Amino acid sequence: MKIGIVVHSFSGNTLSVAERLAKSLFEKGHETNIFQLQVVGGEDRNQQDINKINLQPLPDLKGFDNLIIAGPVRGFQASPVIRKFFEEAKDIEGNNVSMFVTHAFPYSFLGGKSAIGQMDKMCREKGAKVGFTGIIDWGSGKREKQIETLVKNITDLM
Repeated sequence: MKIGIVVHSFSGNTLSVAERLAKSLFEKGHETNIFQLQVVGGEDRNQQDINKINLQPLPDLKGFDNLIIAGPVRGFQASPVIRKFFEEAKDIEGNNVSMFVTHAFPYSFLGGKSAIGQMDKMCREKGAKVGFTGIIDWGSGKREKQIETLVKNITDLM
């Protein structure tokens, strides 16, 4: 199976989870490609207005059997870069999509659930089928277990 992983990672935390996931999927025999979203001119962490964010050219998502979309929580919602991605994304209609977010709050109700809910809605509005969703609480002492569970659940789903 060919799996595309679209990731926005400001600090590297979300990317590190995506890389572990890609490795697990590869070991199961899948072809994986990670596409890291980049902001033209560099990212301003304080910029929340997606109309003021210009992304580098988006990846071509045609031909993937499944997509995984990941990003951090920012301001108790999906990061503006992820929201901009969904505004501009093409070719995800009909695709099976799993998603996860990372955040540094100790509880998922402090933004994680809201961000995943936003991403789920944006995905469905683009005509994609949402599968697994997950939240990694980066500030939690259970972070490693959360990552292991997320990687296993998504790998088993593919």
